[in-house]
Amino acid sequence: MEPFYALTFTVLRLIAERLTGPKRTFDPLVQRIYHRFDRLRARLNRLFQNWRAGSLPRPHNPRFGRTSKPNPERPKFPTASGWLRALLLDHQVTQCGEQLAAELTSNAEYARFLAEVPQAGRLLRPLFHMLGAEPPAVLKRDPLPRKPRAPRPRLPPLQPHASTSPLHLRLEVPGIPNRRRKKAA
Repeated sequence: MEPFYALTFTVLRLIAERLTGPKRTFDPLVQRIYHRFDRLRARLNRLFQNWRAGSLPRPHNPRFGRTSKPNPERPKFPTASGWLRALLLDHQVTQCGEQLAAELTSNAEYARFLAEVPQAGRLLRPLFHMLGAEPPAVLKRDPLPRKPRAPRPRLPPLQPHASTSPLHLRLEVPGIPNRRRKKAA
């Protein structure tokens, strides 16, 4: 049996119910989510089986400068945390994420797998973000160091005009009479 199938079965079932249930939604986004989730599960299982067999592929460096052309007809995935729960309108999605995190940390073999295979973290972190659940500590990445910000230039202090008192400033606009000056006179 595939090890990650049992962990992801409930979410796949909830998405399938949305596609085939009484409130059928033939939304292309929901169909893409199902296929993406299924591919993710299959990739995790292949990676886990290769790790067990000792034949992991070497991680490769990303190709810099590679760009892809955006397809305007392809629906985009949402980006907010827990967006799958909001889309499916089901609180079980977050519970599935919490159960997945608990299983990954309590099972010694999964914990070793996550510690030794960084590719698994690249697959699982977006999954936890999608489900709106907190990932296990072994999957959390250290924050990237930030570049120090350039100091903001300080403005020179205001120099009061010779005819104004330091308690308040007067705005003198040519062509508009100053009402206070007329009253004082």
